[in-house]
Amino acid sequence: MTRPRSRRDRRSFTRLLASLAVLSLLALSIGPSFLLAANTRNIYFGTPESLGGSGGGFDNDGNPVSGTLVFSPVTTGGKTMAKLLIRNDGNQTINHIKFAGGDVADELPYNAGYPAPTVESFGGSSLAAIFPSTGCDPAGPDGLMCDVGTLGSGDSRLYTLVFTPPATAGTYDIWLTVSWNEGWSTTGANADYAFAEGSIVVAEADCDTPTANYFLPNELVSLANGGGKCDGQSASVSAGALGGLGGFGTLGIDEEFDGCPDGYSCFGNTVSVSISDGIAVPGGVEWSLRWEGTKSLKGVIHFHDDYDPADTDTYDVILFQKKFQCSNKLTTNCWVSTASSKGNVSPWWFEAVIVTDNNGKAGGFI
Repeated sequence: MTRPRSRRDRRSFTRLLASLAVLSLLALSIGPSFLLAANTRNIYFGTPESLGGSGGGFDNDGNPVSGTLVFSPVTTGGKTMAKLLIRNDGNQTINHIKFAGGDVADELPYNAGYPAPTVESFGGSSLAAIFPSTGCDPAGPDGLMCDVGTLGSGDSRLYTLVFTPPATAGTYDIWLTVSWNEGWSTTGANADYAFAEGSIVVAEADCDTPTANYFLPNELVSLANGGGKCDGQSASVSAGALGGLGGFGTLGIDEEFDGCPDGYSCFGNTVSVSISDGIAVPGGVEWSLRWEGTKSLKGVIHFHDDYDPADTDTYDVILFQKKFQCSNKLTTNCWVSTASSKGNVSPWWFEAVIVTDNNGKAGGFI
């Protein structure tokens, strides 16, 4: 036989119901961000801060914030690269870490309190390569899933992702997602996943915009200025494969000459080339240069990145003389061939092919 509730019991029960109602209203008022903020794990997911990125997390109100992806410059027909850092910034070991992109990421389950971005993960771009590839299962160029495993406190993994964007100029959004522990799920109080977002900006190469491309490890380097003739000049460079993780390259014609060393009379503008931040390229860099407005030049000056007119160690002079012609004994800082316009052809022009051990700038002198 059930004992009837006393007046005191009824008052206690009423207070309990009231407390539960208040808690329910509070949970509804502050929404899912409060529940997500209860996740104490702190994973950095994005391009390293040293390269202009951020790792995301939660804001002061407990709302999730995506990390950022920063892509290398790219012009139409080229590829671009982003560095992706995954780091455990918390004080406990995190298990079952994975990250995904493309069609794979688009089809994963997500918590309604922390939905995925509304655009497609690869935004019309395709994955050209990922380094390192250990633990990664590229589902063709349109998808990616990588098993990172376990990260102790302070441990990290750094990846290089290379994308081929659409061939037309424009802005193309990209996002990736990382998960840990329970992983991607539509249920539960905590979303054990995060996002990193960025945009690939594809430009049209012209006289104001240098040609830019990321080369895969086994690709031969080939760059040419966009826009045809720029201030009466045009240029292209070629080099062997870079190996390693590949590298970024860019070529443009400068608006103004940087200044000649004493004793030289420079002609035209300089051509600026950067390949893998100025490293020495195996086999050297071959420059094909053309100037209008002259039939002859005495030579070309190769300006190093640290060029100082007063320091002869910061530039190389390549004279169009026999002793500076490339040979088995002289393979860099030399010239391969020259050519010029004949007769009264207008405009006059002069061409030269030179080889240097690395990039920098090159300008002719008369």
